[in-house]
Amino acid sequence: MPPAIQVFATDIDEQAIAIARRGLYPDTIGIDVAPERLQRFFSSEPGLFRVRKELRDLVLFAPHNVLRDPPFSRLDLITCRNLLIYIDRSMQEQILQLFHFTLQSERFLMLGSSESTDGVPSLFTAIDKTQRLFQRRTVPSTLAQVPTLPLLSPPQYQSLLGLRDSADLPPSFEELATQSLVQHAPSTVIVNEDEDIVHLARGAGRFLQFADGSPSPNLLKVLHPELRLELRSALYQARQSSQRAETHPVRLQIAGLNRQVNIVVQPLAEPRWARGHMLIFFHDLLDSGEAMGAVASDTEPLVRQLEDELQRTREQLRATSEQYETAIEEHKAGNEELQALNEELRATTEELETSKEELQSINEELLTVNQELKLKIEEVSRAHSDLQNLMTSTAIGTIFVDRELRVKRYTPSAQVVVNLIASDINRPLAHLTHTLIYDQLIPDVRQVLNTLTPLERELASDQQHWYLLRIQPYRTETDQIDGVVLTFVDITQRRVAEEALRTSEERLRLLIESVEDYAILTIAQTDVLPMEYRAERMFGYREADILGQEAALLATPEDRAAGVPARELQQALADGRTVGEHWYVRKDGSRFFASGVMTQMRDTTVRGFAKVMRDLS
Repeated sequence: MPPAIQVFATDIDEQAIAIARRGLYPDTIGIDVAPERLQRFFSSEPGLFRVRKELRDLVLFAPHNVLRDPPFSRLDLITCRNLLIYIDRSMQEQILQLFHFTLQSERFLMLGSSESTDGVPSLFTAIDKTQRLFQRRTVPSTLAQVPTLPLLSPPQYQSLLGLRDSADLPPSFEELATQSLVQHAPSTVIVNEDEDIVHLARGAGRFLQFADGSPSPNLLKVLHPELRLELRSALYQARQSSQRAETHPVRLQIAGLNRQVNIVVQPLAEPRWARGHMLIFFHDLLDSGEAMGAVASDTEPLVRQLEDELQRTREQLRATSEQYETAIEEHKAGNEELQALNEELRATTEELETSKEELQSINEELLTVNQELKLKIEEVSRAHSDLQNLMTSTAIGTIFVDRELRVKRYTPSAQVVVNLIASDINRPLAHLTHTLIYDQLIPDVRQVLNTLTPLERELASDQQHWYLLRIQPYRTETDQIDGVVLTFVDITQRRVAEEALRTSEERLRLLIESVEDYAILTIAQTDVLPMEYRAERMFGYREADILGQEAALLATPEDRAAGVPARELQQALADGRTVGEHWYVRKDGSRFFASGVMTQMRDTTVRGFAKVMRDLS
């Protein structure tokens, strides 16, 4: 946790204070300030740097006259540079004494390069003379006292204290009058708001009594016990009314002599820095040389003395009651503030509970989301495993390329067609070689990517293999085109079978064409299939007229009635073939006599029959 810092920035010039409060500096400070400090403590504006708020909030700007205004207290560091060089030596010492009082024990003072603490060597120790850094020394004293700065000019101040520029000059009558005034004036003490002594005039010490141990600066603790109650009451009255307060004479004995002391408390209003301080006069009403136990010239009756003491006691009681009532009011106000704080604490606690519940709810939602995410990851992992196994086991070569035609993924079977290795991922497809007799691969891929129309080609390789190449767009789940998929299906066996079939059909065609008397009629179960041209000539039907009709249509009515066509089919189905000679009917109704051999057409099952016929009429 960073330390709590409070900086007091003061100057006698209020205009300079107003400029400093703005916290604006020209951008030329970048010459002397490191970039990391500029970035940390300043925000940039056009041509300017502004101090950041977090730094500005640490500084309190205020006009302050070190020669007149009350000092700060309990400071850790004072920087006062190039001020003392403009002030005479006696005033410098007064200011340094003021700094000594203001600083905490063993804290630091920084002066200008031409300034030092040589005038008060007992108050400060030099830490770094080059940098003019000094440390406060703890000076033992019998009484804590604030050095006071006079409101007079330095020459007047020196005259008041009896200081002289030359010891050979005789004192003036004005100086003698001043010294006489100081000698015969009432003893005075100045205290601050905490009743601590800040100034003790000559002769006032006889009213003080110090206990053993560390001396206390509080006047009420070191004052003669007989005077404490009266002074406490007078201080209270003066602070409450801001007016002069006076006590009744108090009889006491000091140093074996009878004393009758009257106390007057005068609030200080001027100068401004002295406000809150009290000037206390001790008027000694009896001859200080009267011996203890001498017969008093005053023949005041005992009753009068008791009445005076009773009156003082009543006034003190009234003052005490007023103090008590004030304390009660302050206590009541404190209780109300405490109650308000308790309410705020309760509200804060409720907000904290609400935040805790919200946080718990968010944690539960987060757990649910994490569980769902875990399931999704497992699904993706399984899908990835399935895809890997599919790509490894499939016999179809597949290559995935992106929109720049770079290889993203491929199956092992694709390596038979395209020369691929693992390091070819993200390599352009155009940089790879293949075994296909095909130089339009890249243009065709670009065409599919541009038109989004799939493309198929049957291609031969230089290894006597045939492949069916399919090129189609790669679509994402959101139907975005993200490349192209190329598949290579080995169709070598199909091409060999097709070539063998074509050769067989060609041979059969040549055989049929060489026999002019024969016609071939194909029948699917009972229906006529496409006819070759000699069968059309033999029966007089065009293929379009007879296609799909029952084969029994070509038999004579008598054979149909006798079931001859059906028996031929049954016998061919049972025995594989049948032979017979029958009469047949042409489209024009004429009849002709022909022989025929009906044979099964089959692969794994009977697909139909082929009937080779010869006209015998």
